[in-house]
Amino acid sequence: MRRWLLAAALLLCLPACLKPVSDPDLPWHLASARWMLEHRAVPRVDVFSWTKAGRPWVDFEWASQLVLHGLDRLGGERALWAFKSLALFGLLAALALLLRRWAVPETWVAAALPLAALTLSPYVNYRPELFSFFFVLLQLAVLEEMRAGKRSVPIVPLLALQAAGYALWANLHGAFPLGLVLCLLYAAEGGPSGRLALAQAAAGVLGTFANPYGIGLYAVFLQHARDWMLLRDYIMEWGDIRLLDLSNLPHLGIILFSFAAAFAAVWQKVRLPRAHLGILAVMGLFCSGAFRHSVYIPLLLLPLALKTCLGLESPSWWSRLRPWLAAGLIALVVRADVGLVKLLPLLRLPRGQNDSVPAGAVGFLKRERETLAKLKFYNSWNCGGYLDHHLYPDYKVFLDGRYLFTSMLPELEDAITDPAAWGRFAGRYGLELVLFSLDRPRYRLDSPRAGPWRPFDVLALPGKDWALVYWDDVSMVFVLRRAVPAPWLARREFRWLRPGDLQIIGLKTMSGMIPFDAVAEEVRRYRREIGAPVETLRLNAWFAALRKETGRAAPAGAGPRPD
Repeated sequence: MRRWLLAAALLLCLPACLKPVSDPDLPWHLASARWMLEHRAVPRVDVFSWTKAGRPWVDFEWASQLVLHGLDRLGGERALWAFKSLALFGLLAALALLLRRWAVPETWVAAALPLAALTLSPYVNYRPELFSFFFVLLQLAVLEEMRAGKRSVPIVPLLALQAAGYALWANLHGAFPLGLVLCLLYAAEGGPSGRLALAQAAAGVLGTFANPYGIGLYAVFLQHARDWMLLRDYIMEWGDIRLLDLSNLPHLGIILFSFAAAFAAVWQKVRLPRAHLGILAVMGLFCSGAFRHSVYIPLLLLPLALKTCLGLESPSWWSRLRPWLAAGLIALVVRADVGLVKLLPLLRLPRGQNDSVPAGAVGFLKRERETLAKLKFYNSWNCGGYLDHHLYPDYKVFLDGRYLFTSMLPELEDAITDPAAWGRFAGRYGLELVLFSLDRPRYRLDSPRAGPWRPFDVLALPGKDWALVYWDDVSMVFVLRRAVPAPWLARREFRWLRPGDLQIIGLKTMSGMIPFDAVAEEVRRYRREIGAPVETLRLNAWFAALRKETGRAAPAGAGPRPD
């Protein structure tokens, strides 16, 4: 019966495993892998940007990127989705096997697995971190076996396997220091197991040097340490876990449960291993300190907390409270959309294209690369990897999500929130081609009571210097007038229209400051050449109202498309 309970718990985890995802970092990994295959080497300097061109760069995820590229070539996003789903399900199955080896009751394991799935699900994506999840769990299992005196492998082969494992881990993803810290925490146990854990740490460190960059790999961690506050301030996944966010309840629940188990052990005078206390203190603090680190909470704190509970005496009220806690856990899992009721809808395969990426702008830039590729190009941080994948080597990006550009984030944040600061920013870098998101901030030109709100680009990219040459439902492309040939610009520029500023354009047209026929022609041209669905509907509605206000008859082709 209890085996069926475990099977039901794994089945309850399936929706979290099968959930389709869209990873903004995937294009960057594919771009790097493609470069490595073309050049038959790992990159050692930056080749994708013009701002950091030639700077030393350690691609510490190069092996994972090749794996992801192989999956993409094998079956596209379907293959990547299958890999992600099998990886998460395998990780949960491995966690269940570990807990059962520790003699944790099946009922406890069955309750823990959906909670672990709920906690892991937001982080499991087409990313190199997937490999680190398995390595962390494996390292914990090995160390705990050594501490419990269940070692059956001779020391020399064990240390050789340890070194080989870390050599592989160090080339797949940069979270291998977590495993080394685990070894040091178990070394605090002292005695033979402690000395063996220390030897494992040493073997692991030696193994990490088997990478193309040698000791230079550790420069990445020094860079992250120097930029730690910038990462926390400017990148959401490096920020604190938000206590008021309901999606973080599973993480907080596991942390509270782990500390409660340790407190109960102290209360009942049960001796806890130093390694367990060290993991609770050190890893608990580390994993709860940043959103991206909290993924290791169910892999480190939860299994050790359950093992701690094995040595505790249950109070008299526990038998009465247990069914209610189980019911609450099940309700939490189902409410978080990983219940069985969501299984069938989630079996849909990924849609493929992420709606938030500037796919249309990329197509425009590819078509016009003969004129635009030589210009100094600006792009936002979040779409840099996508541009690397689709535009390299014709275009070099301004920046992307790599650690090389972290120091640029403060000045970039100032520039994209203050039009005056943007002007200085654009002049300092000599920008000539700008890709902006359509979802940009809005400002008033003068005092808060003077006129309507205007888009950021109206103030930051004035028409006398900059020309709008493309926009769709996601992004806009501007070019510096003096940087391109006048005949090319005359064919491509939208002189009168600007998305997000149609109210002012309408007022100027009604007052005669802008010729009505010129506006009508640009509306027709937009529908003919670009025709982005949302922006086309918005333009049609706006232009119909403008015709009504001006009393002009609808020109041929100016109305909505028949379809």
